[in-house]
Parts: sequence; structure tokens; C-alpha cells
Amino acid sequence: MSWITGWGLTKVSPQVLPVTLQKVQLPIISNAQASTVWRSISSTDIMAGYLNGNKDACNGDNGGPMVVPVFGEYKLAGIISWGSSNCNTYGAYTRVSDFDTWISTSTGIPKAYKPPSPVGDTLICQGAGPDQYSIAKLPSATDY
Repeated sequence: MSWITGWGLTKVSPQVLPVTLQKVQLPIISNAQASTVWRSISSTDIMAGYLNGNKDACNGDNGGPMVVPVFGEYKLAGIISWGSSNCNTYGAYTRVSDFDTWISTSTGIPKAYKPPSPVGDTLICQGAGPDQYSIAKLPSATDY
């Protein structure tokens, strides 16, 4: 199962945009199963959703995350890519793992990079480079 989040349409006709971030849990399916609906599916796509479901990513969600649970954490598995104009059947998500070398080369962020997490009343500020961070206590911070 995967989680999809986004600000895309919640109703296609008439078009309705949400006022809060939306989320939906979708099963990941095989490309062979999705090919019962779609003629051509790239091997770099992860397919997810329900055949005749009323749950899907929709117009305006493109570029958003598809995350999956891995050992108690959520990991980015896909990026919302394409699907039905009615937002009611299997959709495609770009398989991030197929592009990890390109992402690493283009951004300078190592493949196994894990960003630092703030603790207590600290603040994380990014430095000049993609791997330079400082974690410093924020004086008199009460909330964020």
C-alpha cells in the first residue's frame, strides 16, 4: 500500500479544488494488471490504484509524492505522473529508485543521504552546500 498526497481536484465535473491537503491510500499493482486499462506503461512507472475506484490522484496533484512504509518510516517511492482524466482508475507514478543516480549527480546529495532531525528547541538551517547543515539551539523558542 502507498500514500498519495496533493492539492488536486476532489471532483472532476464540476471541478472542485480542496481547501486542505488531501491524502489517499492506494495499492501498488503490477504493470501487467494496469495494462488491462493502459496500452503502454513504461518500466520506470509504478502503477497504483483501483480498477474502477473512486480514489486516485487527480489533475493538480502531478509532481506530488507517493510514499510507502519501510521499517516504520515513510520513503519516497514515486512521483505523481499521469492517469485517467476522470481520476477513477489506475494511475502512474515515476519510480524514484530508477533515477537515484541522476538525482544524486544533479543535486550533489548522496544516495543514502538522511537529513538531520531537529531535537527539542533546535532549528536546522541549510548551509551553502547541499550537505552543509547546522543544528543550533534557537533562543527562547516556544513553538514553531
